[in-house]
Amino acid sequence: MSSGAEVAPGDRQLQPEREQLPRGGARAPHRAELARAYNQYLTVEGEGDETALVMRPLFVTSVLLDLLLGEEAPDRVQTVVLTSASSKTAYRLAHLLSERPVQTIGLTSAGRLAWVQSLELYDAVLAYDGLHDLRAARRRTRRLCR
Repeated sequence: MSSGAEVAPGDRQLQPEREQLPRGGARAPHRAELARAYNQYLTVEGEGDETALVMRPLFVTSVLLDLLLGEEAPDRVQTVVLTSASSKTAYRLAHLLSERPVQTIGLTSAGRLAWVQSLELYDAVLAYDGLHDLRAARRRTRRLCR
C-alpha cells in the first residue's frame, strides 16, 4: 500500500508491510499532542499475538493515569473512584494505586459486582445503582487505608 492510498469504504483490514510503517509512530499533525505511547504502531509476528495488540494500550493507559495522579497531586488525592471497575484498564490502575496511600473504590454493574470484588484490588466495590452508598463506602474504607 502506498502512502496516501485510498481505502475503499467497505474495507475492514489495513495490512501495510512493516517497512511501510513510520519509524517512531504516527506523525499526523492532529496526533502531535498525544502521548507518544498513543502514536506507536504495534505489529505482531505470529498467531496468538493479537492479545498484545489489545492489552498493551490498556496497560499503557493505566500506567499513564497512575503517573499523572502521582505527579500532579500526590498529597491531595485521597480517594480514586474508578467507573467500569471490571475493565482491564481500571483494575490494572487499581493494582498500581494499591502501592500508594490512596483509597480506591470501584463502580461496576450489578452483574459484575461479585467478580470485581473477587479481584481484591479495590478498597470497596459498589454497583452503579448503589452509587448513593459512595460516601459511606469512603468513610468505611478510609479507616482501613490508614
